[in-house]
Amino acid sequence: MASAPPSILNRTRGSISRARIETVMSRTAGIFGIVFALQALPNLLASGEYLSPGWAIAMPVVLFAGMFAVLITSIIARGVAAAAGVMATVFVLSLVLWPAAVVQPNETAPTSRGCGTS
Repeated sequence: MASAPPSILNRTRGSISRARIETVMSRTAGIFGIVFALQALPNLLASGEYLSPGWAIAMPVVLFAGMFAVLITSIIARGVAAAAGVMATVFVLSLVLWPAAVVQPNETAPTSRGCGTS
């Protein structure tokens, strides 16, 4: 018994494949990376007074450029793995090098305690 030909709807929509899922996930990761980075931007800019001037400018620029590179590559669907790998490496290096960027390593930034305690 022969099966019926696929309907026009099934041929135009295509199937859900691993490649499509990876594309959607990489675009989602790129978008959320930028959103979370923008949320952290005020704290990053406020910490600038505790960093040497070169680091205070270079770190945010390099980190945001890497995040935008991941977003762009995820949108065009080319070089996502390479961009994400470079960004992950740059992020880890920025964490490792952070102590070298701090002007007064023994001084801590003031924090708000909240809850009405002093």
